[in-house]
Amino acid sequence: MTDVLLKLQADAATVTFTQTWNLAQVDATTWRLINFGGIMYPGQVANAGFIISSSAPSQGVVAVSLVSATCANSGDCATGTTTTGTTGTTGTTGSSTTGTTGSSTTGTTGTTGTTGTTTGGNGVCSVSATLSARSSQNAGNWTDDAGRRNQIYDITVTNTGNCIVTAVRLGFTLSDATSFISQRWNLDANYNVNTYGPIGVNGGFGGAGIVVTGNGVPTVSVADKACDCSNVH
Repeated sequence: MTDVLLKLQADAATVTFTQTWNLAQVDATTWRLINFGGIMYPGQVANAGFIISSSAPSQGVVAVSLVSATCANSGDCATGTTTTGTTGTTGTTGSSTTGTTGSSTTGTTGTTGTTGTTTGGNGVCSVSATLSARSSQNAGNWTDDAGRRNQIYDITVTNTGNCIVTAVRLGFTLSDATSFISQRWNLDANYNVNTYGPIGVNGGFGGAGIVVTGNGVPTVSVADKACDCSNVH
């Protein structure tokens, strides 16, 4: 698949989307899946999500359905099914999920990570990692009760070789020794990316991220990886 459109239909007008990731809004209810590398291969998983807010405790359900999917061969795209989302968190923006609402200062864009490449047999196992600061308009940064700046960084891992990538571990450095990574998602304690199946050739994964507390700017690198080159002849 090369283009996926989703419908996110809230159960009431009081429900608002306060944050999204790996989704670009097309119209009031239609969103395009992004940051998956441009091509989604069979068995590949792309991650996206959103946070909602509602002033009414009885509301906050979002129905998700597939609008359309573009494939190289039109018969390869199966019809999607509709599932109902779970009840969302009520209250105003700036709940305990994201901390106090941040200032309007735009976060600093992170540095592109280094690429790890291993050649073996007929295949090349090559992976790159990049990160970018989420904008303040998308609730990407805030000041906590201790007066410290917190910035969300979204991470994209891309298969740049011709083997299927089966595992990736990331490494991070910070420009300021007093700063630290205070939150992470889709990364375990050793920074293994842990929410996708194998990444197909020329595929990608864009659903991981970190929160840096302090003024330090992070850089990301591929610390370790594993591939299956049995598809290469």
